[in-house]
Amino acid sequence: ATANATAATAGPRSAAELLAQLGPAVVTVSVTTDAGTNPVGVGIILFGPQYIVTPYHLVKGTKQVLVDYFRNSTSGEHSHQSATVIAVDREHDLALLSSSNPYHAKPLVLGNAASAGTEVVAIINPKLTSAAGPQTTLAGSIGASAQKADAALVIQTSLAVPASNQGSPVLAMDGTVVGLVTGRLSATEPGGMAVPALFADRLYQGHDDKFATGADFPLWEMELPFTDLKNASGAVRISGLASHMVYDAEHGQLVMLIPARNKVLFLTIKDNVVAKELFTGTDPVDLKMSLTSKNLAWVANNTSKNIVSINLTTRAVEKTLTLTNAPLAMTLVRDSIWFMNATGTACVVKYSGGEDQEAPLSIRSLAYNGQRNNILMGSRNSWLCEVDGDHIQSLIQRQRTLRAEIDDYNKNAKFASKTSADARYDELTAEMRTLEAAIAKCDKVYNQPAGVATDFTTTQQSLFIDQPRGRVYFNRAVMDSKAPDKIIGVFKSPEHSLRNSEHLRELFAKYTYVNQIIAVSPDGGVAASGTHLFNTEDFTVLRELPVPTTAIAFAPDMRTLWFCDVVNNQIVSMRYRDDSWTPPVVDPKKAK
Repeated sequence: ATANATAATAGPRSAAELLAQLGPAVVTVSVTTDAGTNPVGVGIILFGPQYIVTPYHLVKGTKQVLVDYFRNSTSGEHSHQSATVIAVDREHDLALLSSSNPYHAKPLVLGNAASAGTEVVAIINPKLTSAAGPQTTLAGSIGASAQKADAALVIQTSLAVPASNQGSPVLAMDGTVVGLVTGRLSATEPGGMAVPALFADRLYQGHDDKFATGADFPLWEMELPFTDLKNASGAVRISGLASHMVYDAEHGQLVMLIPARNKVLFLTIKDNVVAKELFTGTDPVDLKMSLTSKNLAWVANNTSKNIVSINLTTRAVEKTLTLTNAPLAMTLVRDSIWFMNATGTACVVKYSGGEDQEAPLSIRSLAYNGQRNNILMGSRNSWLCEVDGDHIQSLIQRQRTLRAEIDDYNKNAKFASKTSADARYDELTAEMRTLEAAIAKCDKVYNQPAGVATDFTTTQQSLFIDQPRGRVYFNRAVMDSKAPDKIIGVFKSPEHSLRNSEHLRELFAKYTYVNQIIAVSPDGGVAASGTHLFNTEDFTVLRELPVPTTAIAFAPDMRTLWFCDVVNNQIVSMRYRDDSWTPPVVDPKKAK
């Protein structure tokens, strides 16, 4: 007998009756994860008003969740309360929640195993809005009643349960729960797989011992690197994954982008706290410090189609450049900002504003080379290219003017004599051909860095320049900024030891370029990818980072760096050099 099978059940009922009687016990579960997302699924009230069973994969990596109770299955009226994860059965993808202030709906009743062909019903919750619709039902039947999937016994149903309702109960027509939809095989059987009810009963029976989470659940299953980082001295919790981070030495703060929350965060080093969260636009994708002012930084926002300047003292927006193209990455030049749009086309906009212009260049990265006053760009096939930004801007502007003149000619040609009209048309088209040829020659292609022949059709590249030392860091290669065709060296690309960790699967899937070089120490001696630290003299690996990361910033002490701990959702500082290290003696002759 199951833990709450003592409740009486009536005979077969209709789907409408089941919904009216049992709907309040089917809740919506929302979670804010370390990746900053808010997945939504379903939980069911079992064993008592305070207990809720939901899929483990929905709450994995967090302790607190939000539960929405539907007080009326037809009106969509709902209210929410917080709940705590108190037990998990990872093998069978189940978690048990406890709410301290639950809505007192009558708990559902667990039933016996259902045989193939048994008619079943699932209760479907609506999307949560201020005016949510009613709960609904799906009718189906049991298919294969015993099947192995990732070492977990599952049952198959014909219920096409949407992804947002994973965790929905599979109800027999007498109202008992025979399973919970988990979507474990959703890639091949969308919404068709469920965990048998008996495993929910076992979870409840062992929630105080065998399946208890205790205080360790947020530490991601006690894997040592994650545990150490969670307890790291001085670690600062942030509200999502940081995709970009820079150190603002003038104001003693870290500035970072949190794309999932559309925020720029300011973390003060002295107080070690997040001093402010600032909204600059939707979907922030790049962050750069100003070339001309120590008090400004710039943020590119993809969905908002703008580039915004931030005052680093007041931590407020100063100026907004509205764009016609959606930016994905940018580089700051003396009088303009070059950026890559969503299709990989190079674009440019003046600091003073005005319409942004497209250049006929297909790229995946870009950076300003102050040594040559040119723009370096990475192509889709990983070749490094160089463009004279000022020259191509003047050509593009003339091209736009010429197109307007051709349009005017086409409108007014019928009013001019044929001879003069033909001559003018020939003159305009000849100049257009000359311009197009000149623009095509603006793109100078350099050597392809050895060992990084990667298809970057859909993947962004890392490209930045260490101006003081005249080095170009492109993907995993290093070139001379004065002679970009000269390859100085190539870094190795070892796999991180946590590469196959289930907790980092989504990170590696989304950020496929974490093994590229993304930062270099102030003295230029250490380079960092999202997985390792390297010696920039001989390009060897110095050490592996505790956990792969999306953002790194080096401190000016040449011994400390900060990185985003993508597992525990925090910024952590670490020493990459010990106190015995001393800066190398620089030969004055070489310095000149």
